Amino acid sequence: MAVRSPLGGFLLPLSGGVDSSAVACIMFSMCRLVCQAVAAGNDDVLSDVRQVVGDAVYNPRTPQDLCSRLLTTCYMATENSSRETRERAGMLSQQIGSYHLTPNIDAAVKAVIGVFTMVTGKAPQFRVHGGSSPENLALQNVQARIRMVDAYLFAQLSL
Repeated sequence: MAVRSPLGGFLLPLSGGVDSSAVACIMFSMCRLVCQAVAAGNDDVLSDVRQVVGDAVYNPRTPQDLCSRLLTTCYMATENSSRETRERAGMLSQQIGSYHLTPNIDAAVKAVIGVFTMVTGKAPQFRVHGGSSPENLALQNVQARIRMVDAYLFAQLSL
């Protein structure tokens, strides 16, 4: 493992969908391979793991144990998030052992929409609430971009 930053791990926005779930599974598979190498006596791999986790005596017991130290998953919910995706993200994070966060980002989304409404006098709505297709798409994009900004902040300050 090459250390390219002073951060001790990775943050993955875990939506409960296929793409982010696949990345989480790949990370878990990598942890499994690292644990196998350590169990086989590979001292170079053990040294790298200890450097990354910042613990000179750490010995990974299981892939979940290692994953709990290397991977933070983050399900960023809004009032529009489904119970099913939240549950899938939570179950996967539990199965792989990642440290899991579940912030609600509604306040940030509402703040961005509030700025637009203040300037234009228009309050965009989702289609299910009577909004147009362009409004619906714009509001979905606001949620996605807020998630991206929050992911950068969590990654830089919580790992």
